[in-house]
Amino acid sequence: MIAYRVTDVRKCMNELLCKDTFDFFLLQEATINTFSTFSIDGHRLDDFFTDAELEEIDEDDVLMPYELYREGCYNLIKGKKVPLSFQIILALPKRIIRQIIAASDISIEESKTHLVAIYRFVDGNLTITTGTSMKEFTLDKSLENAYDKWMFDFLTTAGIDIDKML
Repeated sequence: MIAYRVTDVRKCMNELLCKDTFDFFLLQEATINTFSTFSIDGHRLDDFFTDAELEEIDEDDVLMPYELYREGCYNLIKGKKVPLSFQIILALPKRIIRQIIAASDISIEESKTHLVAIYRFVDGNLTITTGTSMKEFTLDKSLENAYDKWMFDFLTTAGIDIDKML
């Protein structure tokens, strides 16, 4: 786990809410506090989809793509006043986790892992914290380290200015 302080909040918010930079992530959950609290659960509800639509969805991922929620999150956050706070938890799709595992030569099943990035805005400050959870306990931190490196590379490539906090 690594926590970053975003030094250019406006740039990061633009990438997060207005551009497609984060669209390939999956939304786990979002909580936005403005004049009221808005909560979004990103878990897929299979009953909503036809059988044909379900065949096109990666069955390994139980969360829906962030791109489906981005505009709604933007509409809740935009306005003359900044939100009191928000937290958006984005998870990596299994296909990206498989790429990280393969590139790092780690011997772990991607189905037993969950990698997230938590975007938290409070008092005008934006932080990004990585998180790794596995279904089985291990002392091996190689996946966590590989994910932290991947996330750092992703953020810097997206032009998001960050300072390491932890």
